[in-house]
Amino acid sequence: STLSTMEHGRSKTYNYLGKQVKIFVKPSTKSRYVCGTLLSFDQYMNVVVHNAMETREVIEKVDNKKAKALKTRTLGLTIIRGTEILGLSLDSDGAKTQSPSEPVEET
Repeated sequence: STLSTMEHGRSKTYNYLGKQVKIFVKPSTKSRYVCGTLLSFDQYMNVVVHNAMETREVIEKVDNKKAKALKTRTLGLTIIRGTEILGLSLDSDGAKTQSPSEPVEET
């Protein structure tokens, strides 16, 4: 049933709490994803992410030629609406999992 599927999906998401995740976000024009530590989520799949970093694909002009490039920016503590999320997975490429109580290092 739909209810049991929803409950299963929710319980699976509980396993991601406190872990480094990669959240695939609806693209404005190209691919985008946010990496960070999942702090919280609700029934609408709105998520709170700590130490969030957004990576997006852009097209740059290099030597009068167009080239695809990945741009990254720091978001810090952020909320992502569930309606904007395409998918969520553990981020195996990410740095060590940082607990929310640890201080954030600025670089």
